[in-house]
Amino acid sequence: MNLTRTTGALCAFSLATCIAMPAAFAQDEDFEAKVKAAKDYIAGKLKLEPPKITYAGPPIEVKLSSFIGKAAYMWKPWNGAFEQLEKETGGKLKIKAFPGGVLHAARDGFKAVRDGIADVSHCYVGYQPTSFKLYHLTGVAGMFSDSPSATAAMMELYPKYFKKEYEAQGVYLLRSYVTPAYNIVSKNPVTKLEDLKGFKLRTTGGIQADLAKAVGAVAVFVSAADSYTAFQSGTVDGVAGHDGAFIIFRTAEPAKHWVDTRFAAVELGICVNRKFFDGLPKDLKTHFYNWAQRWNQVDAQLWFEEFAYTARKKMRAMGITMHKIDPGERKRIIDAMKPVEDEWVAKLEKEGFKDVRGILADMRRVVAEKEKKSWNDLFMEAATRPVKGVIDF
Repeated sequence: MNLTRTTGALCAFSLATCIAMPAAFAQDEDFEAKVKAAKDYIAGKLKLEPPKITYAGPPIEVKLSSFIGKAAYMWKPWNGAFEQLEKETGGKLKIKAFPGGVLHAARDGFKAVRDGIADVSHCYVGYQPTSFKLYHLTGVAGMFSDSPSATAAMMELYPKYFKKEYEAQGVYLLRSYVTPAYNIVSKNPVTKLEDLKGFKLRTTGGIQADLAKAVGAVAVFVSAADSYTAFQSGTVDGVAGHDGAFIIFRTAEPAKHWVDTRFAAVELGICVNRKFFDGLPKDLKTHFYNWAQRWNQVDAQLWFEEFAYTARKKMRAMGITMHKIDPGERKRIIDAMKPVEDEWVAKLEKEGFKDVRGILADMRRVVAEKEKKSWNDLFMEAATRPVKGVIDF
């Protein structure tokens, strides 16, 4: 039984997403079976039709920058995907990774890629929220459930609704992926609405900050890389994030409590330098574009979901108390957050965007379609039928 999917059907509104047992407590899922296609891919065991590579020139290096340190688990599936790219292109495309923020800070991704400091990097809308408008709809409460289905949905939705805003930053989106809904680690338990009053909560900007404020919290913008220091020093009382991040950014270490708040899922982007991408030989360009969507599902399944599963076990072993919010209390939090979506709809329509509620309805329709599929099917869909139009070429 897929408990993530089952409870996901009952989910709504961010800080209190699941009325039944949340996915974070579903400890009996067989992740090996759920993510078999993604694991077989990075191990080189998945049989896919090889690309037709005619380029005969020297190997082309892809300079990839990440603020995440090289010891983080994320690099295991990432490196597996990178190996497949090199293998599939006969060694003509090679990723050269620069982990740990050695090239630029986390919040400078757009600028670094636009200026050619990196060819590819994290470019997060939440780190410069004032540069975007319609894109903030990706953060409305309850929009997304699990990471693989949300990631597949975002790739399909991006060309239709969000491409113009993103490319206005002078880069191309290479892939869009979505975290699981955010939970909270704190030094004091946060299990009822009153606990959030005046609570200094680390969030990203934009609509996520508004959701935090709606329940009485004080939203403090802190990048993921700086969240440990902010939490340890008392700049924030707790950190909202996905469970894997609590381990790799060490925010679990000062924490005494983990709460299944199921804070709004966050869309994240990996962008690519326009000049670099446009300058690739046609056959390599096509495969690089297609391969990025395989990498996308590898990331969603093996980093955001499987590692989060193990991260919760690690937090238990660290002695952190794991809390499940009472359903009645969850409803109170839901009710407190509901006006945020209405406010954003009104704001966007006032700024000239048409039928914003229709856009939200279409987004939820696509998400619902993806949630019906297994994660293995979502990987194969990305691998064999990549979404067109994310980059025009």
